[in-house]
Amino acid sequence: MTAFSGQLGPAVVAGASPTRPSWLSTIGTWTTGNVAHNPGVNAANGPLTNNQPGALRGFTFSGAVVPGANAVFYNRILVEPVYIDLGSIVSEQSRTITVFNGYLTGQVLSSIDENGFDSGMTLAGAATPTVYLPLQEETYTLTVTVAGSPQIDASAVYNFTALGVAVSVAIVGSRIVLLPVTFRSRVVETLVWKTDVIPAYDGGEQRIRLRRSPRQQLRVQAYLDRTERNHVENLLIGWRRRIWAIPMWIEARPSSAPVTAGDTIINVDTQYGDFRVDSLAVIWEGPTKFDVFQVGALTVSTITLLRGANDDYASPIIMPVRSARMTRHPVRVASGYDAVLKADLEVTDNIGFGPGASAIQFDGEDFYDVTPLYEEGGDGLDDEYEHRIETLDFGNGVVRQYAPWDQIKINRAFDLILEGLQEVWEHRMWLHRRAGRLRPFYMTTYENNFFLLTEGNIGDTFEVSQNSYAAQGFERNHIAFRLKADGSYIFKTVLDTEDLPSGNISIQIDSALNHDSAEIDEISFFGLKRLESDRQSLTWMPNNVAMTTLTTKEIEH
Repeated sequence: MTAFSGQLGPAVVAGASPTRPSWLSTIGTWTTGNVAHNPGVNAANGPLTNNQPGALRGFTFSGAVVPGANAVFYNRILVEPVYIDLGSIVSEQSRTITVFNGYLTGQVLSSIDENGFDSGMTLAGAATPTVYLPLQEETYTLTVTVAGSPQIDASAVYNFTALGVAVSVAIVGSRIVLLPVTFRSRVVETLVWKTDVIPAYDGGEQRIRLRRSPRQQLRVQAYLDRTERNHVENLLIGWRRRIWAIPMWIEARPSSAPVTAGDTIINVDTQYGDFRVDSLAVIWEGPTKFDVFQVGALTVSTITLLRGANDDYASPIIMPVRSARMTRHPVRVASGYDAVLKADLEVTDNIGFGPGASAIQFDGEDFYDVTPLYEEGGDGLDDEYEHRIETLDFGNGVVRQYAPWDQIKINRAFDLILEGLQEVWEHRMWLHRRAGRLRPFYMTTYENNFFLLTEGNIGDTFEVSQNSYAAQGFERNHIAFRLKADGSYIFKTVLDTEDLPSGNISIQIDSALNHDSAEIDEISFFGLKRLESDRQSLTWMPNNVAMTTLTTKEIEH
């Protein structure tokens, strides 16, 4: 017979009443094996011990109680926003202010204090005193026109006197006037950085950036017909000393679709232009028909306005607007019928773009691949070979001279022509990466510095004609092979040279080239250079063509 170990539950113990719930009264004994047990007594050790947990120990916590929705939205007066930055105001601007009574009882807005409001500022909404019902919200409209003080520093204070609550909304901004003229070609745009170059005795240098963003300067001329002539004259008399809104004609582009009054999206290509969110731009159809607006959002093909357009424009021109001051006295050359305006401007809201990196790199630095413009019929490129020469001459004996620099420095000035907004924009970004004289770059001589004699495949050695390289120029050990097929470069380092019985020289490079000599278009030196000046100018010609002159200094071969 099979034996089972365990306990028999009290509901089946003999002696318990079949009609009485076992959990309401004392349970009788039950049997486990052959030993009799009582629920309250251990047969071997006596009475059972109560081992249930005692009282819980108390804890003290420090911190703050996070408010719930009830504390955020109810039993308070909520005003939004409490700070309004109007930025640069060139046309009428509107902003909305909402006031919410979060109490479950009615409250009275006793008054609104308009502190610092001028003649061009109005606040429209429910008249005071007014009763706010429980959980009622009201909207007030702030309107600011171009008429009034140049600087806006005001506030609107909503007074709920019975509650002892006064909520202040700060309002700041600047009024500026658009210079409504069309720039002639040959606008000169100049970017000015500031770098401190500290030379060492051996010719090395340390460069320190002193200005985070460049200063953007414009030298402009504009033709004025007789209507514009009088208009501009009055603007110069009344606004000369203040900040102007300047349409950036050098970055103008046509809209791809007409603009209708009330439109908040303009279809225009925004690439290669300095359009900025929260900054200004202009819809232009003429000196008497334009609309300056604040940019709310940007894509590559659209601009979103913070408000609707104020008129219909069939074929508008779209361009960024910069804030600028006149650095020299403007000149108006009048003929009695029309006039020409000449002005020098300096942008006050210019920014510095990130350093980024060029597509071609060598040894962690940008490689600048651009073809200099050789002047037709002129003298070509001027290379100046700079070396520090210390001369000791007392005038009555032998003259001594010392050259402390380790390397000669080659200075070169050359012209570039940039065609189209994309080329100009990419060159401007390259200038921003340079930050004036701060960041160096590699660049070739754009000359064939070796006459290649090796035929067939070129490995890690090749033969060139004798040109005194081994004797005098070996410190220039970076060379670039330009391929005929696509104009790309292969960079190599010269390790050694050998004079050959033929009178030519053999050059050993750091790794095999593995290209046929027929594929090589040019072998040139390239060195580490920097810009010689912190001041870089672009002269804008018609059809988005710009000319510039770069002066470089080779600081390391």
